Amino acid sequence: MRVRACSPHGNLGGEFSKATEFFFDKTGTLTEDKMRVAKFETFAGNADEILLAAAAIETASKHPTAKAVVEYAKGAGITDLPSPENVREAVGEGISAEVNGKKYRIIKSAEKSDGQTASDVLENGVLAARISFAETVRASAREAVDSLKAQGCSVAILSGDKLGAVRAMAEKLGIENYRADLLPHQKLEAINAAKSGKTVCMVGDGVNDSPSLAAADVSVAVNAKNDIALNTAQIAILDSDLGKIAKMRTLSRSVLNTIYTNITISVLVNITSVLLALFGIITPVWGALIHNASSVGVVGNSARLLNSKALKK
Repeated sequence: MRVRACSPHGNLGGEFSKATEFFFDKTGTLTEDKMRVAKFETFAGNADEILLAAAAIETASKHPTAKAVVEYAKGAGITDLPSPENVREAVGEGISAEVNGKKYRIIKSAEKSDGQTASDVLENGVLAARISFAETVRASAREAVDSLKAQGCSVAILSGDKLGAVRAMAEKLGIENYRADLLPHQKLEAINAAKSGKTVCMVGDGVNDSPSLAAADVSVAVNAKNDIALNTAQIAILDSDLGKIAKMRTLSRSVLNTIYTNITISVLVNITSVLLALFGIITPVWGALIHNASSVGVVGNSARLLNSKALKK
């Protein structure tokens, strides 16, 4: 299983085994990080000039949609991109810059765009174009949702994307609970509210997920492309297989059960040996041998975890 544990916390396994509330980011987590432009429509100005400016600005962003815009521009024959000036990017609020003397801003579209994620391009404060993106659901997303539900867990989506796109994704994956149009601090508030008497797990991939990853009892970074998310999350799934989340939870429960069993066996064997020696039924030598035998039994019982299906997969 290609998973990296990077937790600064003490009882990660125990917390994970008790997690019952799972929250997923949408873009880049439940969907493939590679997106494509499905439609580029203009409302004012020169289409090529707007696309060139948008692509130039997006070179300064690491959001999954940014690369899609740049690749779309290249496909349209626009390869010589100017350097944007005065670039400003605020998490959850878009990116702005000056290109060829004009001020541009790219923000999430206020329109549903038929359930697709979309961005609006403003030129000097006027809506100039709308870019709609096509997303591909991760092949392992449905498996992850179904497996967690089968374990009695609650699954929800916390996304900064528009309601139409989030609802469409939730319906594809069979997720009943979802929230859209969330800024990072609102995701954080949702995580803190859910922690009331419950153990919460947050799964995300980007900078805007970092506050909620840090606040959750257990946090998982999937396909994270930045150090902030990787260093904040307690666990990093290196191959982006969401199905491993339910398997890790199963493995955590198995590990804890094995620990409890080992402790019980050791205590009972030692107490029995002491009592037998006290009444002269066994000699101290036999007591020592029984103690060592119990240690071997504990190791053997723990070794059974190596055959765990969750560990192998």
